[in-house]
Amino acid sequence: MRRRTFSRSGDPERHAVSGPDGRFLLQGLPAGATTWEVRALLPGFAPARVTLAQPAAGAGRRDLRLVLVPGRTGVGRVLDRAEQPVAGAEVTLRATTGEMAPEGGDAAERRRPGAEGIDFWKASSDAAGHFTLAGLPAGRVDLLVARPGFVPVTVRALAIPGGSGPLDLGTVILEPGVEIQGLVLGGEGRPIEKASVFAGKDLQGLRFQAEAGRAPGRRPDATTGPEGRFVLSNLRRGERVELWVSAPGFLPAAVDGITAPNAKPLRVVLERGARVTGRVVDAEGVPVAGAELSLTMERHGEERGLIRFAGGARSSARSAADGRFEVPPVPPGRGRLLIEAEGFQPLERKDLAVPAEGLAGLELVLDRGAVLEGRVRTEDGEPVEDARVVCGAAAAISDADGAYRLDGVVPGPRTARLLHREFPPLDKDLVIQPGLNHLDLILAVGHEVAGQVVDREGRPVAGAALALYPEGSPREQITESGDDGAFSFPRVVDGSYTLRTEKVGYRTVETPQAVRLAGSPLRGLEVRLDRGTRLHGGLPGLDLYDLSEVEVRATRDDGSGERPGRVSSDGTYEVLDLPPGDWQVTASLRGGTRSARRRVLIEPGLEEVRVDLEFGRALTLTGSVLFGREPLSGARLTLRGLDVSGFRAVTTGFAGDFRLEDLHPGKYRLQVLGRQEMLNHAEDLRLDADREILVDIAAARVAGTVIDAATGEPLDGAIVGLRRLEGTEVAFLIAIGTDEQGDFALPSVTEGHYRMTVTKDGYAPQDQEVEVFLAAGLEDLRVALNPAAGLDLDVRLAAGGRPAWVRAAVLDTGGRVALFEVRSPDAATGLFRLPNLAPGTWEILLLAPESAPAAVRVKVPGKPVPVTLSPGGRLTVRLPSLVAAEHKAVLTLTRADGTPFRAPSPYGTLEDLWMVDGGKAVVEGVPAGTWLLRATVPDGRFWERTITTAGADAEVRLE
Repeated sequence: MRRRTFSRSGDPERHAVSGPDGRFLLQGLPAGATTWEVRALLPGFAPARVTLAQPAAGAGRRDLRLVLVPGRTGVGRVLDRAEQPVAGAEVTLRATTGEMAPEGGDAAERRRPGAEGIDFWKASSDAAGHFTLAGLPAGRVDLLVARPGFVPVTVRALAIPGGSGPLDLGTVILEPGVEIQGLVLGGEGRPIEKASVFAGKDLQGLRFQAEAGRAPGRRPDATTGPEGRFVLSNLRRGERVELWVSAPGFLPAAVDGITAPNAKPLRVVLERGARVTGRVVDAEGVPVAGAELSLTMERHGEERGLIRFAGGARSSARSAADGRFEVPPVPPGRGRLLIEAEGFQPLERKDLAVPAEGLAGLELVLDRGAVLEGRVRTEDGEPVEDARVVCGAAAAISDADGAYRLDGVVPGPRTARLLHREFPPLDKDLVIQPGLNHLDLILAVGHEVAGQVVDREGRPVAGAALALYPEGSPREQITESGDDGAFSFPRVVDGSYTLRTEKVGYRTVETPQAVRLAGSPLRGLEVRLDRGTRLHGGLPGLDLYDLSEVEVRATRDDGSGERPGRVSSDGTYEVLDLPPGDWQVTASLRGGTRSARRRVLIEPGLEEVRVDLEFGRALTLTGSVLFGREPLSGARLTLRGLDVSGFRAVTTGFAGDFRLEDLHPGKYRLQVLGRQEMLNHAEDLRLDADREILVDIAAARVAGTVIDAATGEPLDGAIVGLRRLEGTEVAFLIAIGTDEQGDFALPSVTEGHYRMTVTKDGYAPQDQEVEVFLAAGLEDLRVALNPAAGLDLDVRLAAGGRPAWVRAAVLDTGGRVALFEVRSPDAATGLFRLPNLAPGTWEILLLAPESAPAAVRVKVPGKPVPVTLSPGGRLTVRLPSLVAAEHKAVLTLTRADGTPFRAPSPYGTLEDLWMVDGGKAVVEGVPAGTWLLRATVPDGRFWERTITTAGADAEVRLE
């Protein structure tokens, strides 16, 4: 029997073989180095493992006992779609995430690299398609099956029960794969050999690695041959993938969403980048080795036909022993070069010009920095080890004696910050002088905070993770409950803290200000954990391949939390440990092309709730997006239901194509956002059957200058926005700020009639209607802003104190919103300033947290206006009959005299209609009073109810 030790990275470090008596000896484990895991492997038995705490220095031999139990033997078969055997298929079995975690270890550890038979099991199918996997432990596993010429598939969350004897893992049917073919060329049309082609559903991480100058963390999916050709095989028909293509000496290129198979080979043209070379030296000309260089170019990518040149925006390098460096290719232009080296002050070249032919012989001279050293200790003189001391870009860790030393500190006024897991952050201001500086950092000893974690019945809960963090700070102290549920934070300074407790299988408990210390320890705390609710259901309409990639997530309605779900190959899902509240559960695949969503209310005390997420029984919308008569790739396309539930978002593909399935009949708003083009296009459409559309966008340029009307000087930082006037589009089409010369340019404005609004703090907003024609656009617009007197509001809550923010809608004489502001109180005066109010008389409608809307008439200029806000609450309206309905309902609130309730919305409008989506609507700021609630659906059905509110949060059902 083999015994192997692994570091927590999963890499085997030591191994031994047990003798006839089962005894073994592992020698040479470094004391104090890491946490170790001992694993035992014997053919026919499930692997055993035990985790060792960090051994103390000088610790002697430890006796361990590992018990092996017989493993199961799994058998299965691989067939093609014609039910013929598939020989030579590679079958890999791995533990499902969170399953079969090592005792005392993190579940994620189970997925890290290790040894076959311990972390994964492999086999190949024989001529009859049969495969056998021996020594399987109990738990849930994912079965991966791959064979050239077929689409690989993952059978998720198969259950391996305990016991003995063979176990049928089932039959896996493989689909034939299709190909994407392509050609990689240089700027002159010459083939590029050995170019790397990466393919995937989301290559954002790969792009970040390239921009950071790091090598990809995986092998390419294809490499070009002498003719520059590549083939991506084993793809599913209709599957859409992103491509990332790179080659030495060239800028990488990204291809957004190409669908397999492609009708003709894809042509990817790479451009050569500019190289930057030189040498890093000190003030005496001595080479500096190991200097880190980071070059960030202003250009982040551009469109060239259908290929987006996305890489090269950032490149990194490290100087050699002779100080020389070579930065990988970057796009020509201007960039920012940052050089950092231990013991030296950082050097920054903010406007480095890099020509197309590159930049050679660049000499970078670093100045030595000052030294900051000292000791970290407690008030009673005890040294503090492992404290991180940071001063500017320099950082160091204190040793066992509490000593630390920072090299390369920039002289001048600085703040030294100390961070430690057992102490709150400590900041010290000082002036760094050239040469040696000394600073001792003294930490308060603090007091113990201790208690016990128990379940609902009062039984101890072991292994619960507890975090204690002070108000207004993300820095936390962490600990874990023991076998008896006890926990302790040994050193906590006086103050008020939030205590958060987490444990798999229980709801997370977070209690603000649960711990208050004032000069003495706090012991005897009890944290009581309740079991969370299990949300589960079926995923009808998905096949085995769909089930291998679908993702399920439950998200709180207010966006405050999200929980991933687990999908099984039997077409079911589950999300564990949900606390009470409103949740949206969503299943999606293919980049949002397919999706199913339901709202679910988790009520206190429920052990489980079942909600099925059904696919395949609704409509499909397909189409292409053109911009300037060319396909628009990589644009964000959203579809929001206007009278039906649902919101979807996808990215347009290589040919501007998109596909959205599982849609319900109804009216939708389609919006296309092109970030590089600064494009924002919206149109409404009706879907009563499967439909294919062409979104043909043509746009013109709108540009001009904003000036001060009194002085004629250009205004920097003014916001220019366009709002469509015709049709149903009400949101800002696009907005941009002016530059130092007061200039602005909106390059992609679609034809139509708009209201252009220009705002800047201290000036009255300027509105004017403009007509945009494709033939000419609008150039040389000149907008003059008049200085505004502004007005202060002295806003207070009826219960006392001031609100954290105020939402203000300023209405003109026609009741239209002329100005919309969200402001916080001034730190010195506590007043809320509206700086953009022009002279005149205005009506302002105000809303603040936990208050009701208040209307006030003001005259500008004038003294601060006192406003007292009455209490208002959040009214949650539920329509149980619409929870699973396709259509939305429109909700209104009306007083007995017929006056509708209205309030400033977060979107700069006055809100008097609320959408009931998924059986729920929320109305903020409802004051005390009697209200008639009416909810109406498009088919004419309605629900009514009269309620009385008290100016506090309330919930009501319309049956």
